[in-house]
Amino acid sequence: MEVTLQFDYQAITGEQVSFKSAPIIADQALKIAADLIKTGRTQLINFEDEHGYSYNYKQLQKQIAVDKQRPQFVELYFDGGFNHETKESGLGIVIYYQQNDCHYRVRKNACLEQLQSNNEAEYAALAFGINELGHYQISHQSIKILGDSKVVINQLAGEWPCHDPKLNYWADQIEASLAQLNLKGQYKELNRKENNEADRLAGQALKGEAIESRFKINNE
Repeated sequence: MEVTLQFDYQAITGEQVSFKSAPIIADQALKIAADLIKTGRTQLINFEDEHGYSYNYKQLQKQIAVDKQRPQFVELYFDGGFNHETKESGLGIVIYYQQNDCHYRVRKNACLEQLQSNNEAEYAALAFGINELGHYQISHQSIKILGDSKVVINQLAGEWPCHDPKLNYWADQIEASLAQLNLKGQYKELNRKENNEADRLAGQALKGEAIESRFKINNE
């Protein structure tokens, strides 16, 4: 959870100035606010999250405690592969998240028929990943969506237009699923090496190797 820290500061000379920070992690915002309170010259300390909800110091402490019980700091990696001979598509996703101060990784793949192109397979992979987020009760937050498909990343980020009806169908499905979960996607394009884990899962799906796992990983 990220918040902006807002407060009024009164200088020794008596002038009062209002400040608003850039978005920062909520835990860090609390620590900064605690230091400001020690000066004895701050007033009306307030925090606002990305959805426009406001908190005072104690309310934010309680919200952080609640959030730690739920998945947060979510990163969704996706990749799709298309076999032109068999008309099969391999979908691979990797999800990283934190919960109760522990780090987790989810890996899953699937094989689909009846898609028509690699771009459609890429869209289907992302839709598959967002559907998986719902199984882990991931909602009401911003998430990072990462993939090596220039088409998917740039079209969903609003940088490129989409004129293909099939791709528009998938884009609409993805946006509807995100809205249903109250999720906001932050899109980032990767090179293939950076996305090798999801790419490998998509390739395994095309070979008939089904993968599904969830692991607790060591904190960095």
